[in-house]
Amino acid sequence: MDATKAICPKCGNEVGFVRMGSVKRCPVCGFQYTVAPPKLPGVEEDRGDSIGFLGLFLRLILIMAIIAVVSVGVLFVGCSYAFRNW
Repeated sequence: MDATKAICPKCGNEVGFVRMGSVKRCPVCGFQYTVAPPKLPGVEEDRGDSIGFLGLFLRLILIMAIIAVVSVGVLFVGCSYAFRNW
């Protein structure tokens, strides 16, 4: 058997885990865990084109609304300073 041995966290025996697809199983007690590819620090997974057209459109609308609110605020403050002596 070419499998490296490890200590099973459930039964505490040193066993060679049996691999079945993406799952490794302890032959003594049946403990199973999933094998996943290692995650490197600082490397994010590729989310692909998850934003899409609707997300970009909603971001554009939100930015335009923020600009409009700030513009109305600046106009209000400017008018209040201009007409404060009336």
